[in-house]
Amino acid sequence: MGELGSMVVCINLWLDIGAGRNVDLPECPRSLLRQQCIKYLGPKEREHYEYIPKEGKLVHRQTGELLDTDNTSEGAKWIFVMSTSKKIYAGRKKKGIFHHSSFLAGGTTLAAGRFTAENGVVKSIWAYSGHYKPSEENLNNFLTLLQENGVNLDEVQVCSSSNGDYYDDPKQDQAYMINYQ
Repeated sequence: MGELGSMVVCINLWLDIGAGRNVDLPECPRSLLRQQCIKYLGPKEREHYEYIPKEGKLVHRQTGELLDTDNTSEGAKWIFVMSTSKKIYAGRKKKGIFHHSSFLAGGTTLAAGRFTAENGVVKSIWAYSGHYKPSEENLNNFLTLLQENGVNLDEVQVCSSSNGDYYDDPKQDQAYMINYQ
């Protein structure tokens, strides 16, 4: 870890458990800081978010349920990461609480973004994460894993990472959609 990285860790430790744990500034009250803590999953918690490509569909590893992002609360965004061991973790984003960095506790990924799926069939993929800032190569890593595991990408709408302001509805983002073949 570089000098800046260790400084951030030191500041966070100081704020969380050190002498700074009682600091409460009017311009940034401790109550607000506590509300804005991003949840980081441990290895056991992470298992509840793992999906595997099986017979061309995304399936929850533990329950066998097909991924269906439409069966959730209105306007919910589903996010994913692919770990360096090529495991896919996915769940609903909760602003200020659960983000891409939550799955691997801020650890390294091969890919990150957002997607939609119906009955396990992937419908659209956005290569977007404010934390990981995925590249075209990261997007291709994810697409290749899906394709190698039988996912048909012919009908999948794919949005490259060039558009940081992705929309809630892939139909609104047509200008940035690319075909993966």
